Amino acid sequence: MNTKELIRSTFGTVAVLTIAISVIVFIAYGYTDVEGQLKETLTITIGVFGGSATLGAAFIAANLFNDWKEQHNKQVENQLILTIVNNFNKLDNLMTVPWFELFDLHKLNQQEVDRYFNQFRNNIGNIKLAFLDTTISIERLAIFSGNLENVIGKVKKYNLDFLIIMDELSNLPLESQLDLKPILTSKMQLINDLIVDIESEYVKKLIAKLKV
Repeated sequence: MNTKELIRSTFGTVAVLTIAISVIVFIAYGYTDVEGQLKETLTITIGVFGGSATLGAAFIAANLFNDWKEQHNKQVENQLILTIVNNFNKLDNLMTVPWFELFDLHKLNQQEVDRYFNQFRNNIGNIKLAFLDTTISIERLAIFSGNLENVIGKVKKYNLDFLIIMDELSNLPLESQLDLKPILTSKMQLINDLIVDIESEYVKKLIAKLKV
């Protein structure tokens, strides 16, 4: 119900109630032989109307506040969801390029291979930050939604598995880089599995919710 309809409905109810009470009071006074029947009826009617109008105004104010609160909460929720999506997209982009380039290493000369591994090593910190930003933003939405208990365990496992993989990647030697391709492929596949799981479990569902 919009504001105009709410006001119209509330004060329509107040008017009907006031008229009904005034008629009842007027008839009742008619049976008691009270002097100034109309005057007494009007006095009571004015009092009833004033009280009912006050209650009606309070009712309208409460409904408007609830509507505002609901809209505000939805805006906050949307912003938190957008933060998750942005962080996830950054993470996905950071992993997509080196992942696809990895399969073409055998086509590159040694200088290009060296460049690939050096860029990957230098980018590990950015990948870590993007992953943790994504999981932290998921936790923040869960806190806001009162759903942290259902999220915290899985997010902790994401972080633990991811950091173990990244530590192993950070400690890889770079002397015989092409020989590292199988293990690097394996580790990056594990990271991509985590990313796909996060996308399926949270990001896609949240994007659908954002459209509502």
